[in-house]
Amino acid sequence: MLISDAVKKRSSDTVAIAILVLLVLWFARDLIWGHKVPFFRDLNTYSYPLRYSLAEALKAGQIPLWDRHIAMGFPMLADFQSGVFYPAHLVFFVLPFFSAVRGLFIFHYLVAAIGGYLLFRWWNYPRHHAMIGALLFTLGGTAISLSNLLNHFQSAVWLPSAVLLWERFLQRGSWTKFVFLTLILCNQFLAGSPEFYGLTLILLLVDGFALQAVNGCTRFTRPLWLLAAANLLVAALSMVQVLPTIELFLGSRRQEPIPYEEVMSWSLNPWNLINFIFLDKRVDMGMGDGTQLFFGRNVPFFVSYYFGAISLFGLCFWLFYSSTKEKLILGGLIAVSLILAFGSFTPIYPFLYQNVFLFRSFRFPEKWFFLTHAFLLVLVVKGLFAFSQANQRQSLRGLAPIGAACGLLFLLFLVLRFKPTFLANFILQQKGMNLPVQFTVDNTASTLVSLERQLTLMAGLFSLFFLGKVGLLRQGLTNILLVTLVFVDLGWAHTGFQYPLAPDSVLTSPKILPAPEPEPSRLFYYPHDRNLHPSSFSILRSPSTPFNEITAIVASNLLPNSGRFFGFDYMQDINALAKESYIVFLRFINQIEPANQFRLLGNLNVRYVVSFRAIDAPGIQLVRHFPQYPSWLYRLENTLPRVYVVGRAKVERDPSKVLEALSRSQWDPVSEVMLDQPISLTTTSDFEGQAKIVDYGNQHVVVHTSSKSDGILVLADSFYPGWRVYVDGQEENILRANYFFRAVKLGMGDHRVEFKYDPYSFKIGLITSLTTLLVIISVSFYLYLTGRKHVGLINRRARLK
Repeated sequence: MLISDAVKKRSSDTVAIAILVLLVLWFARDLIWGHKVPFFRDLNTYSYPLRYSLAEALKAGQIPLWDRHIAMGFPMLADFQSGVFYPAHLVFFVLPFFSAVRGLFIFHYLVAAIGGYLLFRWWNYPRHHAMIGALLFTLGGTAISLSNLLNHFQSAVWLPSAVLLWERFLQRGSWTKFVFLTLILCNQFLAGSPEFYGLTLILLLVDGFALQAVNGCTRFTRPLWLLAAANLLVAALSMVQVLPTIELFLGSRRQEPIPYEEVMSWSLNPWNLINFIFLDKRVDMGMGDGTQLFFGRNVPFFVSYYFGAISLFGLCFWLFYSSTKEKLILGGLIAVSLILAFGSFTPIYPFLYQNVFLFRSFRFPEKWFFLTHAFLLVLVVKGLFAFSQANQRQSLRGLAPIGAACGLLFLLFLVLRFKPTFLANFILQQKGMNLPVQFTVDNTASTLVSLERQLTLMAGLFSLFFLGKVGLLRQGLTNILLVTLVFVDLGWAHTGFQYPLAPDSVLTSPKILPAPEPEPSRLFYYPHDRNLHPSSFSILRSPSTPFNEITAIVASNLLPNSGRFFGFDYMQDINALAKESYIVFLRFINQIEPANQFRLLGNLNVRYVVSFRAIDAPGIQLVRHFPQYPSWLYRLENTLPRVYVVGRAKVERDPSKVLEALSRSQWDPVSEVMLDQPISLTTTSDFEGQAKIVDYGNQHVVVHTSSKSDGILVLADSFYPGWRVYVDGQEENILRANYFFRAVKLGMGDHRVEFKYDPYSFKIGLITSLTTLLVIISVSFYLYLTGRKHVGLINRRARLK
């Protein structure tokens, strides 16, 4: 009988998971049948180009250690967000690029849904409640918002699976469960978001302490030590990724605290919490940023916080049925996470920024809402379950305040419907700016439609709960309708927030520069303000320009790094761990005049400058003007080649003096180079030298040179630890030239020069990771054999008896 019940339960769970899979696939129908992919925020200019480099390397049978196209050459493996060793990225080896991207999104939706369902079932919730919890986690605003921040999305969806394996290990500790926990944490860690991995660890600790309390165990340090042990093993397994990242970290801006303004640039406005139960925005692909904000002015970090109309019912039920102790503990956790997420809207986060280093290296306080989201998800499902377990009288009492709230909301709707000027004035007050009349009318109408939608959903949910409790609907039918209504609600609300577009419509538009020139050079996007970092762009177009046109304009004008798909090279570094040399460059170039800016850029192998405004400055020539965007393409009059030979050198270690020289007309970079160490060099007044690239890969460059006397070969690619140089097969000392580049001393005559990227950080990390993996396999195999031997001995003794 017990076996039959277990089989029946497993079969029912299989059916429930199959239904969840079908619902997720329907939600992602634009990606599957429409052959579209999300295009929002950094996907076009950062995430996709980075993944494209990864795909190219995998299909070429290489480990993507370096990419020469980005940031004058960049250690791609060291950029954690690239997820080079994330197992799911093997899909790039199998499928065409954008098919693989679609597969990644669908796979991670399924990971979230199935993991969420299994976790709630582990917590002994009924199947329909587990399905509701899985849908809220997968299709709720938080997860869908992260889909346009690909590395965060890939990491966040593993939370339920991590919690499930963590609890299984804590309650039934064994080596096998410890290994599975470690592997899932390692997988989440390698997905590309250290921040969301860290937030997951916080949630695991909270969950561990709660389990200890529930089980009556007073050893509250046990979860801390066990989690520390798991993370040590994760670190050892991931060392092939960790060591290169540490190397980049030590040479990046993250050695210093991130500026306060940048840290706080995305703080959760408390007013935005209304979006938790009310749609205060909608996707409008007819607008440039694709989003119509009813009240706000700027799109928040989490584009949507919407958790479904059922969340209001679940929270009210939880407040009604839970104990005072539970309210204090969970309410306190939610309050703390919200205060952190509010960032600059409270004095607490600025205080933490000033006094705690962690908060000075954690960008965007709004990310802390991920903790709030997890706590609220638990409360909603707990509340729904408590309502289902209550008797009819208690249930009707629990429904009463929600009925009253629905009545008040209906009265508000009637007032605003017949007096829309009240709402229009409120919208203008919230936006704090004058808007065209049509914009205000559209926002007012959209708000009323959203309010009407919420009233309809709440009335439907109220009816289901009421009719189910009084017996007018069968419980099974009520459960099915609840799950259906939750999916319809979230699907209706969030399908558009994927911002799906057909890749061809974006990438095949005419380019401002048709193709890279045979002689390698770099592009530079010239922003509209004094800061030349491409953190934002301003296009002189009507606000009604559709989202797909704006996205295509970015690709057409080859903004960093969208031209990576077509082989263009870029100077600007938009990675989270931007190299320190680039930060020094920015501080310098932002302070000098345009003429000197363009001279400096030319000496960094920049040949073309793209701008969304006309530029009037010496040193550049207009090549092309696209009035339909509008945009302008300029060619620099003097651009140093990617590789060249000079006959003179001077020593200069001060970056500011090097940059000063590179930006001044008095210095001739074709004949002289600045090095960071002295060398002996026999110079002649009539020096002649030539250099030609014969093989130019990401991690291997071959140059043929010829000179009549001693000289220095300069390769205008990033100087970075791990690069080696060989002249005619003999390793030579690699030099840092003009602060940014690689160089080597040459004798007179013809030479074959090879630059190879062979970093010790990768080698040591790889050995450490493989050794750790071998130890785990060996210990697991040993325990398996000894376990089988022990079982066999018991069986033999039993037979003898």
